[in-house]
Amino acid sequence: HGNTEKFLEILDAYDWDFCQIQYNYMDETTQAGRKGLQAAAAKGIPVIIMETFKIKSNSIAMRLLVSVALFAVTFVILNIDFTVLWRYFAWSNQTLSVFTLWTISVYLARNAKPYLVTLIPAVFMTMVTTTYICFAPEGLRLGWLVSIAIASVVSLLFCGLFVKFLNSIKKERKL
Repeated sequence: HGNTEKFLEILDAYDWDFCQIQYNYMDETTQAGRKGLQAAAAKGIPVIIMETFKIKSNSIAMRLLVSVALFAVTFVILNIDFTVLWRYFAWSNQTLSVFTLWTISVYLARNAKPYLVTLIPAVFMTMVTTTYICFAPEGLRLGWLVSIAIASVVSLLFCGLFVKFLNSIKKERKL
């Protein structure tokens, strides 16, 4: 709960397996702050973030209110049909993988590394995930052929953007 300088001093004092910081999205300069978060990331130290929304929990009443809200959300989630819940989790997880694979492909290309190792799965996952979101009952409920067509266009669009990115990198390297 100290300031950024104290956090950096502690961070450098030991070979940590992980660290936990208080990091507020509404105030990134308090305590470890953005500078501390970036320092931990630069050292490859996993970070657990607490108190992300800067909710004062000094009183028992406020702690109880936050706990009741969390329990209420948990209760609602636990009473949803698991198969429905699982489907939403599944496609959101696949969507995350799409963006992660494209991001890693950009990183690898920018650093002159073999980007095809993630680019091919990125294109495949873009096609599969977009098709599912367009076709599935919890998605847009479009027809199968329409879903495939939309997914093809989205995948080709992403590929086109990636080629454009590759061309810009080649121009930068020639300068």
